[in-house]
Amino acid sequence: MSNYNALGLIEVFGLVFVLEAADAMIKAAEVELIGYENTASGYISVLVNGDVSACNAAVQAGVKAVEAMGAEVYSSVVIARPHPDLKKITDRYTLDKLLPSYDAAAAGTAAAGTAAGTAAAGTAAAGSAAPEHKSVETTEAKAAPETGAETTGAEPERKDPGRNEKK
Repeated sequence: MSNYNALGLIEVFGLVFVLEAADAMIKAAEVELIGYENTASGYISVLVNGDVSACNAAVQAGVKAVEAMGAEVYSSVVIARPHPDLKKITDRYTLDKLLPSYDAAAAGTAAAGTAAGTAAAGTAAAGSAAPEHKSVETTEAKAAPETGAETTGAEPERKDPGRNEKK
């Protein structure tokens, strides 16, 4: 925050809307994404910083993008020349603290669409491979609903309910 003159914040209800807002904010002006906070009951805030005019343009673009999707912005603000003590709060919500494996350099190049950033992101994901999932078939006997007899999964023979049987 020491290199920037302003903070821009938008709070919306839902992940889809906050992602749309953040995307519009970053594309609209020369701002840096600080992070996000899941505030309560589905409300999520996104924080950016930059110079005052960039933050104003970014917040306006984010609000407009959310409203274009038919949603409402819960709150938005641009804080010009934030007090240095606010950094104690905003540092808690930085991406590197919220996402421990976040690499800002790789994310920046991946967001720009470069092959190096995409490869770096893929390498990071490959390094933490999940255990292989194996499907297990069940061979337990099932009770047939009409006869009470057990089968091995085959459909029981059923009478056609449309036919009238003679007694």
